[in-house]
Amino acid sequence: IGCSSLKRSNESIVRVQTAEGQSGSGNAPRAGRLTLAGIRALHKREIHLAEKKFREAIRADFSYGPAHSNLGLMHYEQGNLYQAVIAFEQARELLPNDPSVLYNLALALESAGRTDEALDLYYQANEMDPVNPIFLGNLVRLKIKLGERDEFLQHQLRELVLIETRPDWRRW
Repeated sequence: IGCSSLKRSNESIVRVQTAEGQSGSGNAPRAGRLTLAGIRALHKREIHLAEKKFREAIRADFSYGPAHSNLGLMHYEQGNLYQAVIAFEQARELLPNDPSVLYNLALALESAGRTDEALDLYYQANEMDPVNPIFLGNLVRLKIKLGERDEFLQHQLRELVLIETRPDWRRW
């Protein structure tokens, strides 16, 4: 019942630097600076500039995963789900151990109606970072939305209550 009130609370996660994907053949420091510039542009709602900066970052170092991930976030926020999924898939290849990439890909797939794939990715993100309330919260939310009501869900809800700090989610 309360899941629909949390629709905009399924926030995506921005990452600029990770331990992976930064030692490619390109210029990772420049890609990092350009990615930060793109994020700043997004915060100012300068979408075209943000896209330009993310694409420049990818040209500077194609293996710089955060540039792909943030390009995906930009597309996701604009509702361009196909482009978001492509960017997140590329980020996933470059950053296989980053749960935020899996989580953001799950958000895009869920928005596109591919709930089974999204559920699997929420599980994976939660397994990689079990104390992140955003990952667990959206896993539980989608399971409830899909009508799952097993004992493990009850356990997950109890875990969520312990780690969740966002007021709207705690009320839910």
